[in-house]
Amino acid sequence: GIIGANKLYGVTYEKGHVTGLNLSGQNLTGTFPYSILSLPQLQYLNLSNNNLSGDIGNSAHDFALQHLDFVSSVKELNISGNKLYGNITTFTNLFPSLISLNASNNCLEDVSPMISSSVTTLDLSKQVISRVVPLHLANLSEDYISMNVPSILLYDHANQSFTKDLEMLCTTQDKSWEMTIKCQNGHFSIPYVSEQNTYYGQSGDILNVAIQNKNSANEISTFPVALSFDEGDSNFDGQVNVLDLQTTLNYMFEEYTNKPYNFTASNLWKDEVINVQDAVSLVNLLLNTDVQQTAYDYNLARLDIASPLATDASIYIINGELRVNSSVPISAFDIVVSTKQKCKIAEELSKAGFTCSVKQNGAQVHIVGYSLSGNELPVGQNVLCKLNDGFVTHAMMADKDANAIRTSTYGTTTNILPTFSDTVSRKEVYRISLGYNHSIIIDANGKKFIVKNKH
Repeated sequence: GIIGANKLYGVTYEKGHVTGLNLSGQNLTGTFPYSILSLPQLQYLNLSNNNLSGDIGNSAHDFALQHLDFVSSVKELNISGNKLYGNITTFTNLFPSLISLNASNNCLEDVSPMISSSVTTLDLSKQVISRVVPLHLANLSEDYISMNVPSILLYDHANQSFTKDLEMLCTTQDKSWEMTIKCQNGHFSIPYVSEQNTYYGQSGDILNVAIQNKNSANEISTFPVALSFDEGDSNFDGQVNVLDLQTTLNYMFEEYTNKPYNFTASNLWKDEVINVQDAVSLVNLLLNTDVQQTAYDYNLARLDIASPLATDASIYIINGELRVNSSVPISAFDIVVSTKQKCKIAEELSKAGFTCSVKQNGAQVHIVGYSLSGNELPVGQNVLCKLNDGFVTHAMMADKDANAIRTSTYGTTTNILPTFSDTVSRKEVYRISLGYNHSIIIDANGKKFIVKNKH
């Protein structure tokens, strides 16, 4: 005989209408079955743990165009455990009465725009996304994250916003190497690296990324990234600078652990061994890099240049010498000076076991100093080179652990000797350079003027 609808498995039947369907685990295939929505009183629909697939956002858009007068009464919807992908918001717009949605364990990528706040129960966790996301360390920024990471992984439904704070656990295909990239308040860090800290992959290799969903604690989604980096970026910070040089030196001395080390980026000599040739190649790379001039903060310019504010080291020119005054030992440095004079490296550096490489290009001198024996410049004042005039446009220093030393390129003094200026009356005055364009002129009576230098 004919079985009544109210007797069918998974069917909830009230007052002559189907109000609920539970079709979980029924081996359903194909796209989302929009024909079910023709049931006018359907309030509960469970299609979880089937084999439904396809772009749910585009199919929902097409369905809405073909059924302009369609209004669904579904309040609770479960489509978890399928292979659906696309924009979940476009799909949820079909259900104006929706208050509960479980779309976990799919391949969904986008939430755009935000899902209605009337949905009070939402689970978008455990998405397995197949789209490969480009991840170039040199371009890493909040905006880069927003534009490239699938928006469903940044979506914060409770606050109706998209977060820019996240942690990505990156793992090689063979699972031999892992590191975490963390973005918090616009700052990027690497709080975790696996015991095998050396990365041997190539730039552009595909890594797997696991990320915790904002809306579901301890629920992880995954997606692949093409991890790219620049040659010389030994420490994975997206920049090539003197910190990478010290990182490579430490790796050579087997003193670099618990931090990620990019073997491929460091292997500049291309002999599959990290040694002094790679360090020298990196020094040459730094010397041939155009370093942007440091923007001078005139509020920090002080005659007492040996006592910088909120820094550990200061660079300045005084009495014919380029000097550094530091409260911590220095293991490597990269300095650019604007000057037309020839630069002569101080003998004190070689005596301290430091190697210095210098490139002079017109009115710019680029100096990179480091030690192949693990020596450090001691705390206090150290002379780097003989130089009568000029000003420091860039300075970066590393400690023995390859951490950046907070360094100030203060307004650097030239020899404070009598000079004359067209800006003030023709009398004996003293000039103190504040940087590229300005100087302080102090006349014999102690009156101070700030003038623009002539070039």
